[in-house]
Amino acid sequence: MDKHFLEFWGNYLLGMARSREQFDNAAQFFRRSLELWGSPREEGAGKEHPDEISRWIKIGAAHFQAQMDLFRKIYGLEGNPEEGSANPAEWNRAAENFRKSFREFFELLGVVPREDYDRLRRNCEELKKKFAEQEETIRRLKKTRAEKGPDPEQTMQAFEDLILKQGKQFQDIMDSFGKMYSKRD
Repeated sequence: MDKHFLEFWGNYLLGMARSREQFDNAAQFFRRSLELWGSPREEGAGKEHPDEISRWIKIGAAHFQAQMDLFRKIYGLEGNPEEGSANPAEWNRAAENFRKSFREFFELLGVVPREDYDRLRRNCEELKKKFAEQEETIRRLKKTRAEKGPDPEQTMQAFEDLILKQGKQFQDIMDSFGKMYSKRD
């Protein structure tokens, strides 16, 4: 895991611990954002005064800028990529390292990316559907077999076995009679 990533998160969390107000402001910003841009079905959603919306946007922008400043400091980046005063290759490399470390960090915590979860959930649903279809097919085949009666091949084999058994028993009786009459003579 990238050492800059760990330093960034460490400083971020330390800063939040030192400044509970910053954390409360960030949490309040996100909570209010959801309220401001709430569902159209919610009564009063999006009807706040424009000055209040501007204030919340500024708080969000200030929070974002603070995170960018921390990122820039930790990764040793100069300038601002949006203003063209930075080396884009360095910023891209730092951003990619951050994303990679971010994924690794959450993997250590057992957090699964949403796209992986959704893919596995779809696979599971498909397998459940296939399993239910196969169970229904098995049930239907068992019912059909029970309605049809015994298998014709098994019936013919049993009949042949019966004829062979009777033929042997008849032959045994004839041999017994033959022995009995041959002793009298």
